[in-house]
Amino acid sequence: MKELLEMLPLFQSLTDPERSNYISRQFFFRKDYKKNSVLHFEGEHCTHLEIVLSGVITIDRISEDGTLLTLFELKEQDILGGNLLYTAYPYYPMTASCKTDVTILAIEKENLFEILSTHPVVLRSFLSFSNNQASSLSHTVRNYMGQPLREKLLRYFEIEMKKQKRNPFLLPMTKKALAEKMGVHFGTIRFGQQGVTGSPEGSKRNEAFKARHAKNIAKGKMSAAFWA
Repeated sequence: MKELLEMLPLFQSLTDPERSNYISRQFFFRKDYKKNSVLHFEGEHCTHLEIVLSGVITIDRISEDGTLLTLFELKEQDILGGNLLYTAYPYYPMTASCKTDVTILAIEKENLFEILSTHPVVLRSFLSFSNNQASSLSHTVRNYMGQPLREKLLRYFEIEMKKQKRNPFLLPMTKKALAEKMGVHFGTIRFGQQGVTGSPEGSKRNEAFKARHAKNIAKGKMSAAFWA
């Protein structure tokens, strides 16, 4: 454990006796998680600072219909919970999941406070790490929220294709529900080639449709493709 603390930038300024003291008092402990495990759910109370020793953690937003949107990734030596521990509302605003097998080093809130209050260099590093990470996450969220509707839709469709493992995929909701999900008016979302009303017999669009659905059209009037 002592060698591990020496490698972490946050605690490199501690002396060997100080590291030994904190280790003997069990300030630090390691935790291992398997790939696809959930570290923290949205709304869960944040009680520890966690440092990624190995693996990749994703910060995800899970919508009401279960759609998973990854906003941020934490990798080796990144910290989790630093910007939440000492706030008035220390609860995770998003879900933290393991993209790979993950090992973290954790330290409880009050134990961390003891170190920060007696080691100004560690405090400065902690504030720098926490603020930089919070700024990056905020920037990522703002970029997503400010994305054009087309980009939001394409990203959502990509997620659905991966989830359903098929292309084309089935839209798991009505257009109205999709519009509400994207925060736009129902009439804003339109599929298909805009400005085209119907496909005249013999047109390229009509012939292409017939070629794609030849088998179903051959079934006759019992086929929706026949009437289309």
